[in-house]
Amino acid sequence: MDEQEYVSLLQRARSQLPQKILTRERFVMPTIESIIEGSKTYIVNWQDILKALNADEQRKDHLSKYLARENATSAVEEGNRLVLQGRFAEPQLNKVLSTYIKHYVLCPICEKPDTHLIKEERLTIKVCEACGARQSV
Repeated sequence: MDEQEYVSLLQRARSQLPQKILTRERFVMPTIESIIEGSKTYIVNWQDILKALNADEQRKDHLSKYLARENATSAVEEGNRLVLQGRFAEPQLNKVLSTYIKHYVLCPICEKPDTHLIKEERLTIKVCEACGARQSV
């Protein structure tokens, strides 16, 4: 194989890759901003967090259930914010969110946040849209 043929094959292969894998933008983890009123904690930037994570309806439900389960409470969405039953400090909530992002959002191969969750039988699979990696979570 001569050099010209190799270069043309390489260019053809690169043109078939998704554009997301070729970009080098940096993922900035969102932080939770909360307000405590009485015995409830309101996550006021809930929509911003969902937007930063490119959350679809399934991811939104999964994240709210995860936050509730990890804090041993219940969670309800009211308008643009999430309401947790109980008093929770922002550092505690941000630690839980960080753990969620590490396990359920970031791709283990390319470390990009371009993943989505799918259910296959009883398993939840994290699929990366950038590199195509699949991982059970």
